[in-house]
Amino acid sequence: MAFMLKKLLISYIALICIYGLVCLYTLFWLFRRSLKEYSFEKVREESSFSDIPDVKNDFAFLLHMVDQYDQLYSKRFGVFLSEVSENKLREISLNHEWTFEKLRQHVTRNAQDKLELHLFMLSGVPDAVFDLTDLEILKLELIPEARITAKISQMINIQELHFYHCPAKVEQTAFSFLRDHLSLTNLQELDLKSNNIRTVEEVISFQHLKRLTCLKLWHNKIITIPLSISHVKNLESLYLSHNKLETLPTPLFSLLKLRYLDVSQNSIVVIPPEVGFLQNLQHFSITGNKVEMVPKQLFRCLKLKTFCLGHNSISVIPEKIGHDTANHFWVNFKQSMGAMVLKQKYTEEAKKN
Repeated sequence: MAFMLKKLLISYIALICIYGLVCLYTLFWLFRRSLKEYSFEKVREESSFSDIPDVKNDFAFLLHMVDQYDQLYSKRFGVFLSEVSENKLREISLNHEWTFEKLRQHVTRNAQDKLELHLFMLSGVPDAVFDLTDLEILKLELIPEARITAKISQMINIQELHFYHCPAKVEQTAFSFLRDHLSLTNLQELDLKSNNIRTVEEVISFQHLKRLTCLKLWHNKIITIPLSISHVKNLESLYLSHNKLETLPTPLFSLLKLRYLDVSQNSIVVIPPEVGFLQNLQHFSITGNKVEMVPKQLFRCLKLKTFCLGHNSISVIPEKIGHDTANHFWVNFKQSMGAMVLKQKYTEEAKKN
């Protein structure tokens, strides 16, 4: 009996020693500085995923432990940390969910008896969309990254392409197809609201939009208006509010058919005197800029009815207001002179005074 107890005691002590060694080994791992960081440098060198980030602290320690089992597992896991890989997986998932058959079920006939497909809040544009060769109207709304590839050239029946709050990346081949196939030269209205556009040239060429009458580029990040805007001779309405414009180019005022001009909520400092060339201008809004004075040439616009100048740095009311204008118009100077709010309506009677 004593012999058995002795054996059990020795076994118990041996287990305690093994447990103690494991604890010491674990503490050694925990307090080693090199284990607080895990680098995927080798993975970046061996793969095409150069954006895999290094990790720290508990996550790094966990990966070090995985390495003790099999280094291949941590390498495979590192691929999932790559944004490029994430986008690729998202694309694969999107194409797996939105097959050609499912897209076909969402195609409808609109009031004009045209085949229409409206895609809303997807992670991207499914590849199978471009296989719908009989589709006539494609509408994309609230898609964070809409890529229009060269495959769109398969859609020989496409007549209309709409983007709503949908930043689009169009390949050059695809843009050439759309420009030629959609007959942009006959386009009359174009709305590119909220598409994070920085330069107009990256999305459109004014040389191909000679019949355009309404252009809406509001709520973007446009810094300058290209000089080529002078090619759009038939333009009547121009929406450029909520951008980052600092100047208005002279060619803009060669658009003699312009009736509606909205450049509010920008950083414009000066209204060029050439504004007086816009003899058909009826509505001019430059609210929320940094304008300090109004050029007297503005009041040569005899058809001007609404002039919005609020939230600027105007310190002096132009004397020309109410004297050189043949038709009545509204002038809004709200908060342009500190706390003063002034809203006046001038009529032809004012001219008589």
